[in-house]
Amino acid sequence: MINKLSYKKILGLVVCLTISMPLFASENRFDIRVSPVLLFVKVVDAEVNIKISDHFTVAPMGTYWGASNLLDSGNDKFSLTNFGARLYWHPSGVFKDGFYVSPFYKYWKLTATTVNSFGNSATGSENISQVGATAGYLWQWDNFNTNIGLGYSVLNLGDITVKDNLGNQTTVSSFSSVKGGVAADLSIGYAF
Repeated sequence: MINKLSYKKILGLVVCLTISMPLFASENRFDIRVSPVLLFVKVVDAEVNIKISDHFTVAPMGTYWGASNLLDSGNDKFSLTNFGARLYWHPSGVFKDGFYVSPFYKYWKLTATTVNSFGNSATGSENISQVGATAGYLWQWDNFNTNIGLGYSVLNLGDITVKDNLGNQTTVSSFSSVKGGVAADLSIGYAF
């Protein structure tokens, strides 16, 4: 789990790498983007866009959020991770001002652990698949950029498996379903 110090180190590393990128490159081929809003709530959400043609980029992406003491017991831990990829189509050209369309796929893993006053613990986890698409606008200033977009995504919620510290395991499948909703993009980035 990432604690406060590790979070600051990761953020510092991203800032140092971004600042130290060569500014003299003749053509940008990569773009590192983070969600500034999520950083305020200690969620690391990042993607690396890789130019594959004059109008397309592909972006591996990931998210991590770890928190403690969200429940009344005061001894709980929560983590949310995702890994995925998206394809960006830029009609006006990659890393240039203009509209974009971006289908994506994400795989989420949600884990929660709680310990009661008797020292008994239980851990629950769920796997979630998400597919969707967004459309938006990208503003590019030399190497720096920002984008905003909206779209739609569908989540396929899996079974929730709960295991206690004695090895007992229960699977709850009543939560398994498909849900749809709004998908949003908001990020800042650095192209190099």
